[in-house]
Amino acid sequence: MLTNRHGLATLALILLLAACQQATRPPIASTAPPAASAAWDAYASDFLESYFVAQPGVAVWAGRHEQIRANLRTPLPRTYVQIGHIVFGGLANFYEKDVPGIFATVADAQLQAEFRAANAGAIKAMKDLDAWFTQQEASATDAFALGADKFGEMLRSTERVDVPLVQFKAIAESAICSAILRRFANPVPHSRAGKASPRASPRCRRTRRRARRSTPRGPSLPG
Repeated sequence: MLTNRHGLATLALILLLAACQQATRPPIASTAPPAASAAWDAYASDFLESYFVAQPGVAVWAGRHEQIRANLRTPLPRTYVQIGHIVFGGLANFYEKDVPGIFATVADAQLQAEFRAANAGAIKAMKDLDAWFTQQEASATDAFALGADKFGEMLRSTERVDVPLVQFKAIAESAICSAILRRFANPVPHSRAGKASPRASPRCRRTRRRARRSTPRGPSLPG
C-alpha cells in the first residue's frame, strides 16, 4: 500500500513538472495547411446543420428562425396564427423602432455599422415570419381541440391528475370563485358618487358549494 502511494505521488509530480514546462514554452504558430482548415470548417458546418435538423428547438434558440416554419405542421390552429402575429410582428416592430435607440449612445462607428447590419437581418427575419403567418390565415382551423378523453389522458400522463373532468372543472371554478370572494371579503368602499361597488356574483357562491359537495374526498378547496 505504501509503495502504491509513493508511486502515485511520483506520477503526480512528473505530470505537474511536465505541465509547468509546457506552460513556459513559447506559443507555436499553427502549421495546419489551408485544406485541412477548410475540411474542418465543412465538417463543423455539416455537424451543426444535422444537429439543428435533429433538434429544431435548439435551432430556433440559435437564431435559425426559418426552422420555426419547418417545425409547424399546416394547416395551423387559428390561435397559433394569432400568437405568431403578436410575437413575431411585435418583435419586428421592437427591433425596428426601439432597439436602435438603446444603442444610439455607442460612439464606435464600426460597432454601429455591425449593429445596423445585424439588426436589419433580425428585422427582415421577423417580418418574413410574420408574413408567413399571414399566409396561413386562409387555411387556419379551429378543429384542434383535444377532446375530453385526450385531455384527461394528458392530465394523467403529464400532471398525475386522475380526477374526472367534471369534478376537475368544478374544483377549478370553485378556486376562481374563492379568489373573487376573498377579494370582496372586506367591507366594500363607497365610490365618490356614494354608491357601493358591486360584490361578487351569487353564482360564485353556488358554484363553490356545488364543488364542495361533488368532491367529498377530493383535493382541498382554497378558502
